[in-house]
Amino acid sequence: MSRLSTPVCPANGGESTELSQLYRLMNGLENCLGGGEGCVGLYGSISPRNTELMLRSLEKLTGMSGSESVLMDVGSGLCRPLIHALATGRVAACRGVEGDRV
Repeated sequence: MSRLSTPVCPANGGESTELSQLYRLMNGLENCLGGGEGCVGLYGSISPRNTELMLRSLEKLTGMSGSESVLMDVGSGLCRPLIHALATGRVAACRGVEGDRV
């Protein structure tokens, strides 16, 4: 996956066009699967802005860096935070574990 060239979630709360398109695709997939609260185990989808805040916190608190870090998400659903982290160059690799059939 190529890295996004446009800054993500600048101070004004916006996001890159590429990331917006990626989230629209993920929303469409969620809707096709019955999305929303627990229909197929999909619930509590995190917004792009909150994902960005979480990733910035991880960078600050753990020293997470794009070249060496692996991000793990247990209960990953459609892997939104993992895809976001990869697409923005925050991590070298990701691992997602989901117990529900998605």
